[in-house]
Amino acid sequence: MVASLSQARALLSIVGAIGMFAAAGLVASAAADTPSHNPHQEAQQGLVDIDAAISALSAASNVTAHDAGPYLQSAQRAANAIVGSDAPDYQGAAGEPGDRAGAIGHLSWLSAHAGASVWGPAVQGALVNLRVAEGHLAEAKKAVLEHERWLKGRFTPREVDRLIEFLARIHE
Repeated sequence: MVASLSQARALLSIVGAIGMFAAAGLVASAAADTPSHNPHQEAQQGLVDIDAAISALSAASNVTAHDAGPYLQSAQRAANAIVGSDAPDYQGAAGEPGDRAGAIGHLSWLSAHAGASVWGPAVQGALVNLRVAEGHLAEAKKAVLEHERWLKGRFTPREVDRLIEFLARIHE
């Protein structure tokens, strides 16, 4: 849960960085070689994906599950929104809160087309933060699995069942 909280803080800082140029209402024209892209739309879609990642992590903080499944699913759903469905580590079974490009795809496009725009450095900083957030989510998923293995390794299967039963009563 601590990893999720620190991840949520990192994602909130990303929202602030992107918000600087999205709220300013980017009106620059798209690059001539990709007329279907628009910086304003890319920024907005990036914010939608980041919001989806934050929502997935926030939802995990309200879970009182007794196994790693729901926490891992929330972390993967957040990762899906960050990387997009075209990414090799995308896992559709966890949920599809984002789009094909993901927040990283949108910010990568913006970074590549920023030129001398005033918002270029903010986009590059937000892109770095997203890459860091992606790494933290991967670490958090590993930590949840390791914790579950450690905990179950300390008890017999019958004791684990009793522990889960007791925890369920506490969280009723």
